[in-house]
Amino acid sequence: MGYIFGGSIAALLKQDWKDVIAIGVETGVQNTGLAIFALQISFNQPEADIATVLPVAVAMMTPIVPCLVFLSQKVHARRYKEVSLSQKEDSLTPSV
Repeated sequence: MGYIFGGSIAALLKQDWKDVIAIGVETGVQNTGLAIFALQISFNQPEADIATVLPVAVAMMTPIVPCLVFLSQKVHARRYKEVSLSQKEDSLTPSV
């Protein structure tokens, strides 16, 4: 939700696309840290450690979504480049 909320607000405020992505990622990452901090100061031990298991697991998995988006963009860019190059080669090849 942090990714979506941060990115949406940044887009509504007409930020540059690179800034929208950065704001969305930062918002998503920081929300997890806030949850961990709030749980640690709200409970006594060992309840605090037990309560923070889920937010810590989420924090560990947070990089997965941006990495998948990054990899899909790279694959798409490579395919687009290959298609573009093959079309150029086809246009340069004389027709018989």
